Amino acid sequence: MTLRWWVVIFLGVLVPRSVTHAQELEPRLYRNVPVGLNALVVGYGFSNGNVLFDTSLPFQDVDADLSVVSVGYLRTLDFFGRLAKLEVIVPFAAGKWEGLVNSEARTRDVAGLADPRFRFGVNFLGSPALRGEGFGSYDQRTIVGASISVAVPLGQYDSEKLINLGANRWSFLPEIGVSHHRGRWYFELASGTWLFTANDDFFGGSRMTQNPILFVKGHVVRSFRPALWLAFNFGFAYGGEFNIDGSQRDNFQKNSRLGLTLSLPLSPGNSIRVNYASGVATRIGADFDSIGIVYQRTWVSK
Repeated sequence: MTLRWWVVIFLGVLVPRSVTHAQELEPRLYRNVPVGLNALVVGYGFSNGNVLFDTSLPFQDVDADLSVVSVGYLRTLDFFGRLAKLEVIVPFAAGKWEGLVNSEARTRDVAGLADPRFRFGVNFLGSPALRGEGFGSYDQRTIVGASISVAVPLGQYDSEKLINLGANRWSFLPEIGVSHHRGRWYFELASGTWLFTANDDFFGGSRMTQNPILFVKGHVVRSFRPALWLAFNFGFAYGGEFNIDGSQRDNFQKNSRLGLTLSLPLSPGNSIRVNYASGVATRIGADFDSIGIVYQRTWVSK
């Protein structure tokens, strides 16, 4: 196998999706909230683990540590009588990768801006756009919604480096989700597909494309009181074969993860979320344990 193939597979399982949006397990994305809600979010996440490769490749004992600080903003809107959400997330990351390539020790430290991301979603069934007293009397049953996320290629990228925080390509995620409320419990299921444009300035002067990645995720949420809830999360992702200069190799990913999220109220309009996720089964890719904490400030505009 050529060095070029080793490089494309190495990049494919490490970056850049692991920085910002690999198999996200965020609960309560489709719940109903009042129109005019604003949320400012600041979060920190740390991921650590090993990276699994095809045994025919010359990579051994590859480990990575990755820290991400994210700043985000969300606004809810009235979209033709339905609740809509518009949000933006800007991540800053620092990571270290260590391992053996052909029995030779290699390391890479990198820090900077990762690819920002925008998301627009609409709850088109069971989630009317409500304000004030109207929202106070609303009782959720089943909500069906859809969203589109876009990762913008503004992150740190150098085609002469093996590992980068930015992807140097656009990524799109159409998704559909369902949220069902029963008593103090919420049951959520969502599915989508990551779609990627080509990277025409790939390592070594090549052109790299990637097949879509299909994912399914679900959440079981127990609500205790406003802003105090606990969620069990699971996710499964499949696909994502890489293509370099028109040649493809059997390097698809088939990975699953489990996680927990705990939300704690601090004061009216202020809360924190703590989350943990771990890889359960990883065919090829990052087998990481991740922990994060998020501070959220919310207010309603009149």
